[in-house]
Amino acid sequence: MGGFAQTNINIGGGYFGHTITYPGLVLEAELEKMYSENASLPIRLDVGYYVHSRYNSGVFADLNAGFRRYYKSGLFLEESIGIGVLQSFLHSDAVYQVDDSGIVSEASRVNPLIVMPSITLGIGYNLTQDSGKQNLIWLRPKIFWEVPHKTTYLPPVGIMERLSTDTLAVDDPKLVQVVHYLRAHAFEPITMKDVLRAVPMARRSLERRFQQTFGRSPLDEIRRMRVNKARRLLAETDMPMQQIAEACGYATYNYLTHVFKNETGRTPRSYRRQFRQ
Repeated sequence: MGGFAQTNINIGGGYFGHTITYPGLVLEAELEKMYSENASLPIRLDVGYYVHSRYNSGVFADLNAGFRRYYKSGLFLEESIGIGVLQSFLHSDAVYQVDDSGIVSEASRVNPLIVMPSITLGIGYNLTQDSGKQNLIWLRPKIFWEVPHKTTYLPPVGIMERLSTDTLAVDDPKLVQVVHYLRAHAFEPITMKDVLRAVPMARRSLERRFQQTFGRSPLDEIRRMRVNKARRLLAETDMPMQQIAEACGYATYNYLTHVFKNETGRTPRSYRRQFRQ
């Protein structure tokens, strides 16, 4: 730091984690413009990677600009604002999404790219305290926001809530098999016995694990898939009521009416009439 208007190029690396349990590494390249012997404007590019063995991993790049003040003791303080991007990848046995109709389906393991504004406050020390050379160590807590905000875990939802961009990582092999079976057979006249025959396990265990993961029971999921299909057929086609019932997995129109009214508060005929007005 031998004089005014000096420019330093600093290269470094360190630990970075999404949280303490998401370990990662960061590489840093910094252009530091000295405005006096004890003040500078650093512009820094951070590129790094973090990983969580169970849930996800990510790569990120972050550009920061701020102010740094040096003290005679070798200590320095800094603050900066930044903008960056994060690309994360889910790794689990399966990843699912809920579409606009509330149907669970497989989703991409690659999350949408996230823009991250950030604020960083740092403290560090110049080990050499040499005007011609710097060896710096630092601690930089960073606060960042995700734009747009993304919710990873799905709550129980109604049919009209738009959740097509929300994803859920499922690392339970049995649940993966159950979801695949329901997607393939929900519109057939299946019961829980059929589900348990396809995926052998204790019924209570299946219902508990399904409820904890998806916020509803397997039978609730079957019922919702059927009612959603009935809604679509009632609104978009002129199919007779009995054919709609059979297409949704019910033997009779009367039983479809019973289920549909319990779920929606309306009969199928009343629901269809609103699209014919």
